[in-house]
Amino acid sequence: MMTTKKLTITALMAALVTVMTMTISIPIGSQGFLNFGDIMIFASALVFGPQVGMITGGLGSALADLLLGYPVWIPITLVAKGLEGYVVGKLCSNARSMPQKLIGIVAGGFCMIFVYFIGGVILTLSNDGLIPAIAAGLSGIPYNVLQVVAGAIGGNIIAIILKNRVLI
Repeated sequence: MMTTKKLTITALMAALVTVMTMTISIPIGSQGFLNFGDIMIFASALVFGPQVGMITGGLGSALADLLLGYPVWIPITLVAKGLEGYVVGKLCSNARSMPQKLIGIVAGGFCMIFVYFIGGVILTLSNDGLIPAIAAGLSGIPYNVLQVVAGAIGGNIIAIILKNRVLI
């Protein structure tokens, strides 16, 4: 059950994901765009746990897709970013060391990258066949890896600042 405070923080963090995604957005062709929304997804998951990380990541990022004109990506983004936030929050909530936290971050990032790969293949699948669709899906992986790395670094910095200041 969500308390009023937790709901408020979740809504605020989702809004911050949307704003960070929209304000720092670098288009990368048919694969969508590179953005800094992951910074807030990682921060949300690391500070507030899996539930807030999932809602923040999924809804905040999907809303950005809608507002930026990428509606076809909304369902994929909802799953990819929601899963990323959930996995990071779940695996890092009891992490006692940086290597344990790194495992959670890598696992969450992998989930996001994998879902976007599958989504890219599905969206580009046409009469040309599966191979070009797979190639299109693979072309987005380097950008998504970069996004995870930037998100992890920035999110960890924000999480360190917020960790004992904002509790739910």
